[in-house]
Amino acid sequence: MKSFRNILVLFGIFAVVVAIQPQTVRAASGGIQYNELVKFVMGSQTPPEPGSFGPDWQAAMNAANSANSAPQHHGMFGNIMNALNQAKSAMSIFQTGMASTEYYLNGWER
Repeated sequence: MKSFRNILVLFGIFAVVVAIQPQTVRAASGGIQYNELVKFVMGSQTPPEPGSFGPDWQAAMNAANSANSAPQHHGMFGNIMNALNQAKSAMSIFQTGMASTEYYLNGWER
């Protein structure tokens, strides 16, 4: 019985030592990050030119930031103005697109 107790104590010490070891693998070393831009092209529009991703992505990010920083109005007529601002920002999505940054790490998406 005493040897079983010694084995449990050694196993506990080993578990503690393993748990406090510093991690040597960086979190970003096994993952992928990329920017994505979803644009809606209507029938009469021409598709985007190759190589225009950078300026298009920045325009979509600027449009999203300006929509998020729009002032909020209060009261009954303020709610109507907020709804109009939301409709304008929804229309800007059709013009500039939706920008996002995707992350993958060991098969997990974030």
